[in-house]
Amino acid sequence: MTLFSSVLPPHKMVALYQEQIDLMRKIYQVPSKVMQELHKQMSAKHYYGFRITRSADDDVRNYLMNLRQSHPSNDDGNMLAIKGIADAIKHIREFRKDARGETYNVKDGKLVSAEITKLELRMMENDMAFRDTMRHHFPKAYNHVTIKKRRPDERSTGTGIVLPLTAHLGETLCPPYAWKWNVQNKGLDCVESGKRRYLVMDLQSEPKDYLVKEGIESFKATLVDFAFKHRGRKFEPEVHFDWWVLRKGTMEDDLVGVGKDIHSAYALIDRRYNSRATSTLLGD
Repeated sequence: MTLFSSVLPPHKMVALYQEQIDLMRKIYQVPSKVMQELHKQMSAKHYYGFRITRSADDDVRNYLMNLRQSHPSNDDGNMLAIKGIADAIKHIREFRKDARGETYNVKDGKLVSAEITKLELRMMENDMAFRDTMRHHFPKAYNHVTIKKRRPDERSTGTGIVLPLTAHLGETLCPPYAWKWNVQNKGLDCVESGKRRYLVMDLQSEPKDYLVKEGIESFKATLVDFAFKHRGRKFEPEVHFDWWVLRKGTMEDDLVGVGKDIHSAYALIDRRYNSRATSTLLGD
């Protein structure tokens, strides 16, 4: 399987860009001062590409001028490596800013975040995980929604106004603080029913004895259906509260059923189980 046979999540793209930076630094022996200058230019309000500035440190200017003059034609050929590092740093910053809203600094040639509390870090991890799911499973909808972070101690905004999971008919999303661990890590961040794919905003375990005997987990869920109507021109998401999500572990992939009521969700699991059994018998 090739690397880009599917869309890579942001954290993997960040790792690839950092590998690129580390490799080019090693080949061209780029000093830390030059990396700091690159970071400084990346932070500028208007950035159009890396350049040698008059205000740069003498050591930085000397390194860059020597690098440029090392090219046989004395042009910017060798500078492409530095510009590549600059662009990679810029992309990393964009990924992380988009996912976390943090400010990053350069330390030993790597982008590192400022000191943050464990509580804030967990909040940022949750936000990044939620955005990963949106980009992966709902790329079209991702460009139409507003995603808000929720603090662990915030059931409300501090003004007495409760923060809902969704607002503006599903166009604003504010996932629970522990969404990453309670939903995504369970593998239930995205569920399907027929041709519809749903984002799971919240998941609460609701075990039923008769389902437990069959090895089926049961949950009450808040789902978002990112519908594009009128031939895909109009974004009209729908939010479903108190729907049921069931999951049955098997020797192969788990079977998941979704429905407005528990019977519909169970019936979907039953149909999927029978369909899989039939395919196995027919050798499909």
